[in-house]
Amino acid sequence: MEPPDYQHQIAVGDHVVTLRTIRPTDRDIGIDFVRRLSPTAKYLRYHHAIEELSDDTLERFLHPDYPSEMALIAVTPDSAMPGGTRQIAVARYARDDSDPENAEIAVAVSDDWQGRGVGRQLLLDLREIAFGVGIRHLVAKVLPQNAQMMKLARKLGFQHEAADPDEGTIALGKGLPKE
Repeated sequence: MEPPDYQHQIAVGDHVVTLRTIRPTDRDIGIDFVRRLSPTAKYLRYHHAIEELSDDTLERFLHPDYPSEMALIAVTPDSAMPGGTRQIAVARYARDDSDPENAEIAVAVSDDWQGRGVGRQLLLDLREIAFGVGIRHLVAKVLPQNAQMMKLARKLGFQHEAADPDEGTIALGKGLPKE
């Protein structure tokens, strides 16, 4: 099933940022986005050092298996980029195969856009989409040194659920209200 064609704009300072469904045609801006992340940002998001995403991972990210997976990106106009758009953030969920009411979420924001509300809004929008497909509990697996993500998750009502010493992560979870 195709993901919904979700899109809306927010103002961030004097910039207009469009939050929208990721598309297969976003390959080039996705590659550029990951390349521009600092080594620290890459490590905090992917939990290991990477230069760029493998072709297989990139293809999987560009073609989410909706409704089990969904990804939203934030883009801004940029005349220096082919197509005139630059990706500045991404958020995604992946449903737990063993319990379809649970999903893991993740977000990455360009270093120069962090702390400006883009990641927060992506997670809020993604949460609504997840709820709409029957997901009732979200979990973010965060490295302990990712203070910004832990602070954001807690602001959004996520609570400490568990630690996984094998992965070196902390699980922060949030139940979504039942209708």
